[in-house]
Amino acid sequence: MSIRLRLAVAFALIAAILFAIGGWLFVDSLSTSLLSNIDAQLAAQAAQAYQYVSPTTGALSNPTHLNNRLEYIVQLVDSSGQVVASSGDAERRAILTPSQLSGARQGRIFLTATRDGEPVRVLAEPFASRPGWVVVAGVSLETRDATLHQVEIELIVGGIAFVVAAALGAFALGTAALRPVERLRREAAALSRSEGTGTMAVPGTHDEVAALAETMNDLLVGIHGALQRERN
Repeated sequence: MSIRLRLAVAFALIAAILFAIGGWLFVDSLSTSLLSNIDAQLAAQAAQAYQYVSPTTGALSNPTHLNNRLEYIVQLVDSSGQVVASSGDAERRAILTPSQLSGARQGRIFLTATRDGEPVRVLAEPFASRPGWVVVAGVSLETRDATLHQVEIELIVGGIAFVVAAALGAFALGTAALRPVERLRREAAALSRSEGTGTMAVPGTHDEVAALAETMNDLLVGIHGALQRERN
């Protein structure tokens, strides 16, 4: 494998690794940000459940349905684990397990549960108006998951284009960097076929290639001198 190809492959591997790490960090950060936004909205939905309890009698003003935005699920669960009030689209069965409800009675918790085969983000916290009760607010993570999936697809497509561009750029860079070396090789080949005492042109770049040309010229001068002495 030529140096140019090895350089292109190395650049492509490094670019792929760096892009994969960067993409993973970006998706993880985006997922965390979306989840934090969902948690904040769930907290707002849970806070609205308190308006359905009379501040004087403590009775539920609407024991059948809690009115809220349709995509959210809001439930009030009593101390026995029974759902005593729920939002319009929520079933009258608790989203959380008894152990999860027990933990929610101690303080606010966030978790991801499964409802009808779909992941649901859930907030549960003690219902201050009724000791032992828990208010539960949940929302489907379908929109968040769809957004992350779309971002991942775009990152994969962009990553492939980035890696290909890096490989082509590395190949072009290697070609440009090795062009003076190839010129020296052709000059050396031409001198080896001739019987003259010529030398190779030294580029004015003052770099490693120029130093190589000067060294090869010194070598050629020494060889020519030795041949001349041998002839004499």
